[in-house]
Amino acid sequence: FSYCRNRLYQLDPVSGNTRFVMDLPNSVSSNYAGMSSETGPPQPMNSVLLSGPATANPGSSAAFNLSAAPVGSLFAVLASTSLGASFIGGQPFELAVPQYRVALGRTDVLGAATTSFVVPGVLSGRTIYLEAGVREQGSAPTRIYDSNVHTVVVL
Repeated sequence: FSYCRNRLYQLDPVSGNTRFVMDLPNSVSSNYAGMSSETGPPQPMNSVLLSGPATANPGSSAAFNLSAAPVGSLFAVLASTSLGASFIGGQPFELAVPQYRVALGRTDVLGAATTSFVVPGVLSGRTIYLEAGVREQGSAPTRIYDSNVHTVVVL
């Protein structure tokens, strides 16, 4: 479930979309304060495409591409060593915590971006999972979008 502005939303595990469940009175909504967000309702999951190499060498730079994102918007690429469920700004993400921000940037006029980061040597022999979060520029309330999970095996 996700809570936003006295409204409760539920994630559909099949479609990845969120659906409105109910309006909550102020006295009840305070119980959901831990999930509170000043963003708009959750957007469809995995609406942004994250692509790149399936393997990476430790200590080297790896480049990744974003597409189908909102135009001119801020993005962050997050990494985790495991999958799970988390919420960022009310938007469901598929990375477990802890999550590490490995890249930041802004999408272009086509809603695309290319970014890279150096893969830490300590990850040699491990699998990492990447997911991008995009904050739509100029929307009110702010909308957060997420990407598909991209799996990278560190050699």
